[in-house]
Amino acid sequence: MSLGEFMYPLFQGWDFWHMYNKLGIQMQIGGSDQFGNIVAGIDALKTIRETEEAPYAQMPTEWQHEPMGFTVPLLTDASGVKFGKTAGNAIWLDEFKTSAFELYGYFMRRSDDEVEKLLRLFTFMPLSKIQETMVEHREDPTKRVAQHTLAFEVLSLVHGSQKALQEAQQHKFRFGGDLPHVINEPSKDSGIVT
Repeated sequence: MSLGEFMYPLFQGWDFWHMYNKLGIQMQIGGSDQFGNIVAGIDALKTIRETEEAPYAQMPTEWQHEPMGFTVPLLTDASGVKFGKTAGNAIWLDEFKTSAFELYGYFMRRSDDEVEKLLRLFTFMPLSKIQETMVEHREDPTKRVAQHTLAFEVLSLVHGSQKALQEAQQHKFRFGGDLPHVINEPSKDSGIVT
């Protein structure tokens, strides 16, 4: 174990204390691999809060002021590798770190095995619409209808529908093929006009 790994829970605990004390943040949310660090942060926060001697700096300890932690399952690709900075496959919503075209391409490269799960996780499409998209995709997987839909929907949420349409057309220009009708026609369910 390196010194950095040993110190990480302490740093995260101090960070949680700072956010709780200065910003009023009571909950940390992280991937399930961060469970130990989140618990260490909660313990550190409680210890610091309860041992404060200065009366003016003491904070309330009633149940509504308790720090909490919340973990979510890790997002993994089809091979079971987690998405993230340490795995080297992180994507950023900031256009300066991952351009809109790169983001579109990232979702276009998702395998057929994982695209339905990603549609459920990353879009607000109704489940019935996702099922229709998957049926259409399975009819001719070479058209990559599900991947185009996923890329378009994510870009619409992150950068707006106009930018998503531009990147879809740019992808068509560079790589050929046709854009699925899902992108060419306005969606009745999503209210996005393209």
